This record gives sequence, C-alpha cells and structure tokens, in this order.
Amino acid sequence: MDRARVAGDGCPGEEQPEISRRVLAAADGMARCRGARLELLYARGAADAVARQCREQQLARLGATAGATVAAAHVLNGEAAAAIAARAHDYEILVLGALAHRQPQVGSLTGRLLEELDCDLLLVRPPAQ
Repeated sequence: MDRARVAGDGCPGEEQPEISRRVLAAADGMARCRGARLELLYARGAADAVARQCREQQLARLGATAGATVAAAHVLNGEAAAAIAARAHDYEILVLGALAHRQPQVGSLTGRLLEELDCDLLLVRPPAQ
C-alpha cells in the first residue's frame, strides 16, 4: 500500500471533532505501519478556488491537530459518493467515520461507496457515550 486515504462529506472536524480525530488516528497509524502516504479527501457540493483552498488548509490543520502526518489534502466538488468514487479508482483502502450510526448498518455515503468501490473500507465508530 503506497497511500492511505481518509474521506468525508461533512464539514471537516467541526460537526463531530472526536470522530474526525479517531478516523485520522486510525488512518495515520495504518499509513505509518505500512510506510504509506496519508491523503485526506473532503467532498461536499461545489466550491470555488478560494473556498477549496480554505478547506484544504482546514483539513491540513485538522490532521496536524490529530497528530497525523498528512501528505496531501484534496477538496472535491460534487456529490460526496460520486466525487470520492471517481477519485478512488486506484485506492487500496479508504477510512471513513461511521458518525452517529449505532446500529449494525451503514450510512448513505458508506453504502454507496461499498457498492461503487473495489477497495477495502475501514469504518471508525464514534466513542461510546
């Protein structure tokens, strides 16, 4: 594995900062263990160049706050599952947060990615309440 990726469709780290830190820690640990680069992906609607640059900087700060070594942060335009799937054609693993799901089910983003991608997905659950 040469790259580990973290993907999301929410506002990076703002809505649920603890799950964001847990996802980053899991992906960073996996990347370090395998000598891989860690890349962060964020997809949510359209963004102009200024908004994209702001989100990329926000992702990099989130990675640094979590203690992760982030090689690159990418902001993708478009609907989250479609944008991530279009970029993920050569991924070996994608790490996602399970957000608030407590039942043995997956959310709409994860479900669509499971259908569209051939790579492995690692789901990280939020801490127990």
